Amino acid sequence: MNAYAAAALGLLLLLSIETSDPTMSIAYNEVVTPGDTVYFSIRIDNTTAHICNEGRVSFDLDATDPLVNVHVHPLISEGPVSPLASMEASDTVVLSAEVYADAPNGQYDIPIVYETTMGTCDGGCFPIAISQVCTVEVKRNLPEMYYEFDRSYDLTAGTTVSLPFYFANRGTGNASNCKISVSGVDGVQVSRDSYSRILPQESYTPSIVIDTAGLDPGFYYLNVNVVYYDDYFKLYTDKLSFMVQVRPPNPLIDVSILQEKRALIIDLANEGGLKAKNIILSLHLDNEYFMAESVDELIPRGELLIPVSLPEDVYGSLLFRASVTYEDTAGTPYSAEREIFINVPKNTGRSLPSPWYALFAGIVVAAGAALVLRRKKWTKND
Repeated sequence: MNAYAAAALGLLLLLSIETSDPTMSIAYNEVVTPGDTVYFSIRIDNTTAHICNEGRVSFDLDATDPLVNVHVHPLISEGPVSPLASMEASDTVVLSAEVYADAPNGQYDIPIVYETTMGTCDGGCFPIAISQVCTVEVKRNLPEMYYEFDRSYDLTAGTTVSLPFYFANRGTGNASNCKISVSGVDGVQVSRDSYSRILPQESYTPSIVIDTAGLDPGFYYLNVNVVYYDDYFKLYTDKLSFMVQVRPPNPLIDVSILQEKRALIIDLANEGGLKAKNIILSLHLDNEYFMAESVDELIPRGELLIPVSLPEDVYGSLLFRASVTYEDTAGTPYSAEREIFINVPKNTGRSLPSPWYALFAGIVVAAGAALVLRRKKWTKND
């Protein structure tokens, strides 16, 4: 026996059972969105041994919560039910109600009542009322925007770059009148900044176009601003922050001097946007030449750590100066200098280098292997 046959048999068995009151069954769309119309198909079956006289089915407004009346408006609020002979007759009435567009999410209880009289009124009839509560769930289909893009960028001044900006509507509702803009600096454009409607599961990848010609080297903090509406006219605003570092259109070596007791580290960092070549590092102690190093090149945003070994006879308060000369790819010369006063303790033993120095020595080996093609060294003993 299939499911339809079983359902039909069940209905026949139900109708064959005599009850004291007629039965009422209601079919309706239980889950709706704001603005929808709910249709209630109400079937009345006379399952009694008495005649059901002419009656009516209606929304029981007196028993309805006042908050439901604020958000749900009856369209067809009542309908007549024809007289029903005992144990054999039925009738169907359709009522409808509109869920207002501003109805919030939630469950709304809507009572429906069937009112009639039973028996032969000439010989005496009596009134009856059968009520049933229908729970309608209002569930908004809302947009939910997802964004994916890098939150930091390293750029060189004088260039125009396009940064991809991926976004998708991962909600169940439409996003309408979507506008995208970038704030923080002037001259930043979005390749496509307007979308009339973004459907659920729909995605786009516009570009954020930045012309760095008018930007000074430095750090800039920007925001991607996205505004859109849902289908219920609610406004959404998203602000997504990201950072842009603009480097000068040339090599720019920064020199740092690190000291731990008798251990020295020279830190060369190329903060510019172009490669530095033919780098020569000269070191002086108390204005006297101490040693020199040469490096073939240092890439943009590259860093090199150079350990310096001090002879045992060098100690006390000293002026330490590191001077660097280098060129860009076109041969234009540049220079940088850093000097500090250091207090070098006297070497009182032949102990192994400190853990700090050993750690940096390991970093130097790795950094040198990755960033340097060739280094040459001269000391005052050469």
